[in-house]
Amino acid sequence: GVPSLRPESGRNIEVGLRYAHQGTAYGLVAYRNLVSDLINYVSGPGPCANGIGEYAGCYANVARARYSGVTLSAARRVAAVNLSASLDLQRPRDLDTGLQLVRRAKHHASLAADTRAGDWLLGAELKLSGARFNNAANTQRLGGYGLVNLHASTPLAPDWSLLLRIDNLGDKDYATVRGYATPGRTFYAGLKWAPR
Repeated sequence: GVPSLRPESGRNIEVGLRYAHQGTAYGLVAYRNLVSDLINYVSGPGPCANGIGEYAGCYANVARARYSGVTLSAARRVAAVNLSASLDLQRPRDLDTGLQLVRRAKHHASLAADTRAGDWLLGAELKLSGARFNNAANTQRLGGYGLVNLHASTPLAPDWSLLLRIDNLGDKDYATVRGYATPGRTFYAGLKWAPR
């Protein structure tokens, strides 16, 4: 960042409704967030000059922003399978230019399912993201993407569980920032300690 970097500040309003009955749940959340002194990465030199030289880029306060939207969610148990889904529709706007905020997608969605097989909890999820722009002028478009992730867990002893996960099962090539690599297919294994 630059020495003059200030913290973001915001005013947020959120209203939600939730319904649950006999293994089925629905939710609706509407929100509006106003942010001042939004921190974003900017290419140099501009505000990135440090008095001695100039940076290629830095983090700086760049905008007043508004995020407004709705999140819909649903969950249901069907036989031995727990299903859930969510959809987020938002307008991430730079209030100074009226354009879409840098690297923020308008649409996000997820679908998930899990079930038990013996001592194992097995699950899968689909994560979807819409297109976004890599620059403030909204001329460098980054495509949307979808990722499939798998997970499994089983108890090993009282308070201990084994966790296994595969993210980006299809080894999808995608970008959330132009020129920056994102992980391909990734395997995780871990132990979880949760004392009761």
